[in-house]
Amino acid sequence: MPEVLSVADRLRVIGKHGVGLDNVDVAYATRRGVVVVHTPAANAVAVTEFTLASIFLLLRPIRAAERALRAGSFADGESLVEQIRQRALVGGEVHGRTVGIVGWGTIGRRVGAAVSALGASVLVFDPLVALEELRASGAGAAHTLDELLATSDIVSLHVPVTPETVGLIGARELGLMQPHALLVNTSRGAIVDEIALADALRVGTIRAAAVDVFTSEPPPPDHPLLKLDNAICTPHVAGATVESLGRMAHEVVEAVLTVLAGGVPSGVVNPEVLGR
Repeated sequence: MPEVLSVADRLRVIGKHGVGLDNVDVAYATRRGVVVVHTPAANAVAVTEFTLASIFLLLRPIRAAERALRAGSFADGESLVEQIRQRALVGGEVHGRTVGIVGWGTIGRRVGAAVSALGASVLVFDPLVALEELRASGAGAAHTLDELLATSDIVSLHVPVTPETVGLIGARELGLMQPHALLVNTSRGAIVDEIALADALRVGTIRAAAVDVFTSEPPPPDHPLLKLDNAICTPHVAGATVESLGRMAHEVVEAVLTVLAGGVPSGVVNPEVLGR
């Protein structure tokens, strides 16, 4: 990014079509007087719904049940319930479980509200959010990440990439989770040590995981997570819906035009640059 900005003498604004800013050198842009805007809430609905879909797929063996049915694995004249049990197709419910949410931003709050409506208990770890705010939302507050990991049945990650969050979930943290626990990552790949996660899934440290984001995207075909049946892996599609992509495009264009017109846009990352 610095090498690009250094020759962009007339550049006034960078518009990020999306939320994450890990591929934009905001500090350098700020020093150069370049406004950076993004669309922090445009894909919140899409990512929330995808997170829920991932949780459902981890709890209920929908893919395995469909494969078994298409393969003609069920015999006539035998108890269907018993055949379902024999094929390990009996799943679990969100209701009654504890869902730990790491990061209480727009998406984290939406996921919390959704699973709470389904009857789950919500536990949150976010050192940037006051305990009073968490309690007012009806969520429980974990004082440490370790506490959340040790007590949650499902852990869902919703944090940006910062020096503090890179490698946030590694071998030690996975070892704190319960053997039946599930992990969902729709934030950024760098948040989780992918090799440690693959090892944890392979030996049964945790039961299953859904991963939509990788450190290298797309991940190489021989990535260890892609070889595991108890890992659901997708190519960073959580935020990709017709509706969310439309909102992103509209919002980022509006923000860029507002900057060029001398106004204050929504989604500005470095407001101190405005008016220079």
